[in-house]
Amino acid sequence: MLGWVIVGGIIFASLALKYFWNEIAQWLNNTAANAIERKFGIDARKTMQRAVCRVTRIMNKIDNVARVYFRMDEHYLKQIDLHASKPEYEADEEVLKEIDTKKELISEFTYNG
Repeated sequence: MLGWVIVGGIIFASLALKYFWNEIAQWLNNTAANAIERKFGIDARKTMQRAVCRVTRIMNKIDNVARVYFRMDEHYLKQIDLHASKPEYEADEEVLKEIDTKKELISEFTYNG
């Protein structure tokens, strides 16, 4: 009986982490990072933020999500999360090569409407 409670708790915690990760990461990168910097210095803050970034990349791979920023004006960016409709291994070979070499894929376009 206790084993099922533990398994249920682990599953619940995993789903909560997956669902609320963006809010958790934002809190870690701001509030917790400020406290770490005051206590241990800027290097500890940077190390913590790198760790949060790595976990965010893993979470994005799990969700198969691309985060896109649109420049609305000089001071404002709009963030949109695009969820992929097919897995990474089905992507075009040229696109995967470009991502491997440049570490990013940038598509710029303008709307004239």
